[in-house]
Amino acid sequence: MTLWSLVILQAICVLEGKVFRSGIVNGNCCAREDYAHMVILRRNKRPICGGGIIDSNTILTAAHCLRDKSPNNYEIVAGGIQLSGIDGKPYRVKHIIRHTNITCPFTFDIAILKLESAIDIDNKTTAAIELNTETITPGTMCTVSGWGLTSANGTTLSKVLLHTNLRVISEPECEGYHRPDLIKPWHICTEAKDGTGACNGDSGGLLVCEGKAVGVASFVVPCGCGYPDAYANIAYKGYNEWIKANRYL
Repeated sequence: MTLWSLVILQAICVLEGKVFRSGIVNGNCCAREDYAHMVILRRNKRPICGGGIIDSNTILTAAHCLRDKSPNNYEIVAGGIQLSGIDGKPYRVKHIIRHTNITCPFTFDIAILKLESAIDIDNKTTAAIELNTETITPGTMCTVSGWGLTSANGTTLSKVLLHTNLRVISEPECEGYHRPDLIKPWHICTEAKDGTGACNGDSGGLLVCEGKAVGVASFVVPCGCGYPDAYANIAYKGYNEWIKANRYL
């Protein structure tokens, strides 16, 4: 798969000549039972993003992963760690619910997928994850996982699910690396030392802190090069209330 192919699989927003993409660099292989909430999002059978199980019929992911609004073109694969999906089970998407306020650059970058059939939750290979509703203190260590690129200049997705540990940083610290108007209260950021962090293809995956889903992977500028990773902050009132209002539709 070429880098250009990966680029068109991801939502891209160009601002002042910078390309914003989302995606694990310097990650470690995952034990399935530790990341049983994670799913692969596929469009026309091709992996494009990650997502997380929040109940047996509902997946949380990034809105920018769903530029094609036809649910018939999407499915998720749950229960495995192989990118091929050979060790998991596919589930068709019935409804796509994107946050109506999403704009470039990744404002309100959150979406819900409703499935045609319920995931068989066994709490070993598949599990629903609890959503965080509290403010996360800067310095908290969290984990992000995904099947994205393993280097900033890579050209292929990881064949297995990888994870890495990252430290949550404050909004002002995050703003110090990015454009002043880019980081908002609805974002949560993690420190990204050179060679570590999320990368293309990890969009939609969940940032997990102390066993709860804290963020949805949104963008990095660029990946694995020292800039903080930004996530949709699930505890943000506008997100938390939106999820409650839409997850059972």
